Amino acid sequence: MIFLLLSCQYLSVNPCSAPLPKDSSLTTLFRSLEKDQCFHPKDITQLEESIALYHTQTTVHCDQIFRRSSIDGKKFDGDEELILKHGSVADLWIEKDGRHVIAYNDVSPDLLVEKAVSDPSYFWRMGLVGFGGLGLAVDHMNGKSIEKLGTNLNLTQPLELVDPDISRTKEGLWRLSFFAVAPSQMNTEQFGPMSAAKPHLFYKTESLSLRDFPTPTVILASSEGTNGGTDPAILERDDGSEILYIGPLDHTTMAWISKDGTHWNTEAPPDFNTRLRFATPDAMQAPDGTYRLYGMTNGKPGQFEMAESEDGIKFSKPTVVLTERHSFNISVGVDPVGTWWAYYNKTDLDCTKKWGSQKIR
Repeated sequence: MIFLLLSCQYLSVNPCSAPLPKDSSLTTLFRSLEKDQCFHPKDITQLEESIALYHTQTTVHCDQIFRRSSIDGKKFDGDEELILKHGSVADLWIEKDGRHVIAYNDVSPDLLVEKAVSDPSYFWRMGLVGFGGLGLAVDHMNGKSIEKLGTNLNLTQPLELVDPDISRTKEGLWRLSFFAVAPSQMNTEQFGPMSAAKPHLFYKTESLSLRDFPTPTVILASSEGTNGGTDPAILERDDGSEILYIGPLDHTTMAWISKDGTHWNTEAPPDFNTRLRFATPDAMQAPDGTYRLYGMTNGKPGQFEMAESEDGIKFSKPTVVLTERHSFNISVGVDPVGTWWAYYNKTDLDCTKKWGSQKIR
């Protein structure tokens, strides 16, 4: 898929021959990009001004990713480490060789304008980075710097892509799922994917390589609850079925089941309610074969819980595994030597001061 975004002047009809009206909103700019696949130079100036204003109205670009370790995944009391700046809602997968593969929202403040100028096709490869786009990174756990990876999602639209969930299938494929909003779906009155019109679309794609994925397909169009849900987590069970958890749906994490991980009833209501009051749920299989669901206690930033299950459907009473003031979002993995790792977010207050950001969490 090739988009001649910077070469519109070579087309017989140039859809970006004139700038948009002054004071066009970010949503208007994104919708124009979605439709015309290019920016007028004056639109770039508007984009820069609009994203700077946006950075005074939110703090997501100031999110940082931290981690702590645990001997059993039931109490994370290891030393806190800062992993990445300008990264939100990290999801962790640990390879058999101990490498940590991290998928996250890349919210680097200058990245949106940088790619709009230098390589707008990037938005079709990794989403609207710097606003809502994919970041991939690998920590080789050898004391060296974390390696950031580029990939190509082969998107059909420049999506506001958030809350990625990454894992491996039992066949060894990389599985990536996420919630995303096309510019045409964005709320013109309120920022944030949560405020987008329902149904909320959840996507999935699988690949042998982290560097290139087939175009993601919609596995769920959710109109459930008052908000449609935001944060997906996929659990593959021993029988090859998959459970898609989404939370919070008003108060609790809901779940949908696919018998083979390929065929999903995209407009079905949830198959069951976990009854767990988890925001940003994260699902995994423990080394002993049981399943675990982690999440931030809904309405209680800084408190993270875990519940256990034999089948991924009926869960034990949740227990608190980490209390960390001013933290949010969680993802957990266990490495080959049995050390458990929890990744989570905190807001960089120096960053909010620099941008004049208003604290909204």
